[in-house]
Amino acid sequence: DLCALIWDGEQWNAASAAALATDLAANPVAGLPANRAFDVAIESSTGNALVAWGAAAGTGFWWSRFDAGTQSWSAAANETAAPDNGSPHFVDLAAEPLSDRVAAAFCKLNGTERLGLATWNGAGWQDAGTYDSQINNLNNTGAGDFPAAVAWIGTAGAAVCVYGDSSSGRIDW
Repeated sequence: DLCALIWDGEQWNAASAAALATDLAANPVAGLPANRAFDVAIESSTGNALVAWGAAAGTGFWWSRFDAGTQSWSAAANETAAPDNGSPHFVDLAAEPLSDRVAAAFCKLNGTERLGLATWNGAGWQDAGTYDSQINNLNNTGAGDFPAAVAWIGTAGAAVCVYGDSSSGRIDW
């Protein structure tokens, strides 16, 4: 299950509590989530919280946003393009400083491992898709695998994702 709760700077805001998902992506061997199948980022300009996660079945990732103005969560929504062939077992989000953009990496880790990427612009997802069709062959074997990371490059307005590339055997971006 994935439950979310907002910290108001002094305490947990019980009114913000929400059960966002009951079917997080699980390791097919253990039957439990073994990697970070969700992540959260805070939009710098608005203070809204953005949560993204992988579900046990389906394609792409799910997301919900906590609106700081209304103090409520949006209904969970599915973005099916990242990755385009399964659901991620690992999610990494990075908020761009001084804006509402969030860079995201979504790694499917069983069968044919895939790297999905997308950028949140404060209102919706852009450029969501599969950007590598065979990242490192982890096959969801190790609990806590961290197969990719995203970050913003200073104030250049560009994000970068680094990951293990199965074809070259090196770190790629």
